[in-house]
Amino acid sequence: MFIEVRKISKPNFEDILFWINEYKGIYLFSNTEYNSLNIIGISPFLEIIDDGLEQTRKDFLNNLFNLFLEYRHKVNKYNYWGLLGYISYDYKHYIERKNFFNGIEDDVFPLFYFALFNYYIIYKNEDETAILIKVNTERDLNSNNKKINLSKYKIELVYHTQTEEEFIKNVKKIKDYIRAGDVYQVNLTRKVIYKTNIDFFTLSYKLYNSNFIDFGVIAKISDEKYIISTSPERFFYVKSNKIVSSPIKGTIKNKNNMEDIKKYLLTKKNLSELAMIVDLIRNDISRFCIVGSVVVKNFPIIKTLNNVIHLYSDIEGEIEDFNIEKIFRALFPGGSITGCPKIRSMQIIEELEKYPRGIYTGSFGYIFFNNELNFNILIRTIEFYKGFLRYGVGGGITLLSDPVEEYKEILYKAQNIEKVLNNVFI
Repeated sequence: MFIEVRKISKPNFEDILFWINEYKGIYLFSNTEYNSLNIIGISPFLEIIDDGLEQTRKDFLNNLFNLFLEYRHKVNKYNYWGLLGYISYDYKHYIERKNFFNGIEDDVFPLFYFALFNYYIIYKNEDETAILIKVNTERDLNSNNKKINLSKYKIELVYHTQTEEEFIKNVKKIKDYIRAGDVYQVNLTRKVIYKTNIDFFTLSYKLYNSNFIDFGVIAKISDEKYIISTSPERFFYVKSNKIVSSPIKGTIKNKNNMEDIKKYLLTKKNLSELAMIVDLIRNDISRFCIVGSVVVKNFPIIKTLNNVIHLYSDIEGEIEDFNIEKIFRALFPGGSITGCPKIRSMQIIEELEKYPRGIYTGSFGYIFFNNELNFNILIRTIEFYKGFLRYGVGGGITLLSDPVEEYKEILYKAQNIEKVLNNVFI
């Protein structure tokens, strides 16, 4: 296997978008974390992609882990690169037992997608240089050398998967389930679908600068199918056989008075909402970690974004036996976007939402050959395809939830995306 590693100048954003669109690629980035990695994979030479076959889907996680082991053995010291890709929320059907769910699935984006690339570019935000890793190729990437001209575009609402009235009604139904003892919390979401003639470059550029983004993604999955995520939430991070998961729960509109913000965020409702999910994830992580090693740190932490402020916490553990399949089977989908207990919450989600989530609330990230994994939760995420775009937005519902306030909260969360689209806020 031919591998060349060298330093290059840090690429500009115009070149990155050009490479993604021209050669097919994935860009994982943060515009907030000082020491975080930005990872670009360009021109895939191997892809693991859903083909719709039952057996392929069942074997996916095992095949992913076997591929990882095969290439980790091949690449030796050149292990600071690896698989980039995502798992759709709808893959839950293949994580849990058969017949737990009704099996509704998105028919636009594949259920999963991972790739190995001919080119990787890796850098930290504070660096002036980047590392270029070339695999199986001796050619260099061509640069765009052009400034992006933001184009004018039209956009029109096609539909919401839940109207305001339906969303409020569903919040009340979840509260009924909680009173009946079925669940403690359920994450209720809706999707918004638009028809538009916006182009990939304009949409990517505007979303890239729209918010404080910790776990962002810009990816071309196939012709005319793109994912652009401005996610603030980490699903999990694995390094040196240690794992940390950082669920977000508790949201308030960003106002000027921080004392008022803290007073609202640190209420019984928000703290109990976060505590439930922290406990769920602590239990999930314990399934593959050394007994007694799982701990909760920094409960709660305040995260400030442009339009909203969140609470989150870190749950850490020491992995007993490193196995990618075990990790995903124990954790996926993330508890912060399902509810507690997880399986019953997901059944109620299917009943009330009635529309497949697809990649929304799935996870996108990287699996490096040095056993380092980093995955986000795909929230604040645009799915862009063939003249349409859609995104999901939602929140955790507890017994203390006010249905009208919960609806207002999803409007706050969607505000940055709506501003980017220059649309009347609906």
